[in-house]
Parts: sequence; C-alpha cells; structure tokens
Amino acid sequence: MNEQNKALLKGKIDRAKVISFDIFDTLLFRKTNTPETVFDLVGRHFGIHGFRKLRMDEQNEASRRAYTAYGYPHADMDQIYAVLAEHTEIPVDWNEVKHFEIQMERDALVANGELLEIYQYAKKIGKRVIVVSGL
Repeated sequence: MNEQNKALLKGKIDRAKVISFDIFDTLLFRKTNTPETVFDLVGRHFGIHGFRKLRMDEQNEASRRAYTAYGYPHADMDQIYAVLAEHTEIPVDWNEVKHFEIQMERDALVANGELLEIYQYAKKIGKRVIVVSGL
C-alpha cells in the first residue's frame, strides 16, 4: 500500500465511529498454504493417520452441538477436542494435541505490517476497533 492510499484510509478512519478488520488474510497471514495444513502437521507430529479429516469432521460435529445447545455457529477448541476424545480410541493425550495445535497456529501466523500500521493508527486516535473472522 503506497503512502497516498494509507493517507486516504486514515482519512476514512478519522470520520468513522467504528472500524472493523477481518483478521485472517487481512491483519494476519498464515505461513501455510491452507489453514488445514496445520492439521497435517499436528497429525504427523503425533502419528495420527488422517488427522486432517478426523479433525475437520469432529469440528463439524462439535459446531453442530454448539449451535443446537447455545445457538453458536462454531465450536471452540475445548468443545472440538472433547468430541475428538469422545469419538476416537486413539491413545493420545488430546489436551496435549490441542495445545500443540494452538502453538502451531501461533507459529504459522505473521502480521500484515501495512494493515497493522492502520490498525494501530485507529487505536491510537481512540476509535472503537473490532476484529472479525469469516470462519
């Protein structure tokens, strides 16, 4: 983003009451080709064959349960891993796998420097900033 575009964006922020940013692929980039690549790495680390599909299937089941019980569209990590533990007989410590996945996600993320500057500008001038995800 060139300086002229930054100035235009900052001008719009000056006039707005609330600023929202999408988090993934906007404020943060993943160093992986897809978000699911992390599942492959987790599965490989723990020797869990087919972990990507298993993790995605159980996430869908956990999200279905979260919606039915609470009206939430997505399950959180604790709910996902509770369903994984319930539905599998794989001899692993699912809590350890969950924490490893979270760390892998952190390691795979990098800030988008240009938009981080814009985010910090909005915060500095006291704007209400909301960060959202389309997931």
